[in-house]
Amino acid sequence: FPINPLLSQFGIPYTFCTINDNEDTIEISKNFDTTYSLHFRNIIKNFEEYLQKDENEIDSIELMNLVTTLKYNVIVSEDMKEELSSLGKICYDFLDRMHFLKDNMFQPDDKQIIILTLLQEIIPRIPPECITPAKGYEIFPGVCEETELDSFDIELEIIDEAWISTGLYLPAGTVGTVITEEPYPNLNVQIGAHHEPLLQKESPWKRWPLIISAFPLLNTEVQVVSPFGGPIYLIANEPLSSSFHAKFRFTNFVMYPRYVKSDPSIWEKTK
Repeated sequence: FPINPLLSQFGIPYTFCTINDNEDTIEISKNFDTTYSLHFRNIIKNFEEYLQKDENEIDSIELMNLVTTLKYNVIVSEDMKEELSSLGKICYDFLDRMHFLKDNMFQPDDKQIIILTLLQEIIPRIPPECITPAKGYEIFPGVCEETELDSFDIELEIIDEAWISTGLYLPAGTVGTVITEEPYPNLNVQIGAHHEPLLQKESPWKRWPLIISAFPLLNTEVQVVSPFGGPIYLIANEPLSSSFHAKFRFTNFVMYPRYVKSDPSIWEKTK
């Protein structure tokens, strides 16, 4: 809604949400204390305090209601970077305290899965400079041993319904920059290749439930980052009428090991 950029300055933006089936008039309270309880910062504070309870005192249904309320705020509060970063840390700290990662396996219970559903909404909205490697990324996709980051100029043919490999890799927590001659809002830069979410799968898992990140090229310079790291692909986010060529500069990336049968020198350069 056009009013949200203004309301977000006060922590009270809103999203479209039908609470019931009829369209009765909704009573709006003018009481400050009632309104303050609905403020994003106050909801985060209550959420943090609730998670400090003993594990046996945390009720799954009550936790789900809290998380649902937070989700409605998160999806309309992209300007509140500090609050989103704080909320992400609260989620990570809770998972760590509940031993989400144990013996190199991810073993969530129902409460941790509720927190994970919130975390996957938060991560894409946290400022790039605030993203750090997620605990357990070393297990999968693994640690990038190459530490010398570089810039790469690449021209690629973008094809419909295809993942276009760049041959590049972005280490976990590293902020990379993608520069283009013009915006390509129909293109995503994708970090990571394992796109299947695991939240509906039975645990234990061998990786975090969702390890890909996607960034639309809405501007000529876009920062990209992932708490897990991964290989870099370009993907059309809507059907293309025809393929096209585009030039890209990738800054702060490393080369990904590649083998091309017709040109063995590529393996020698990238292994």
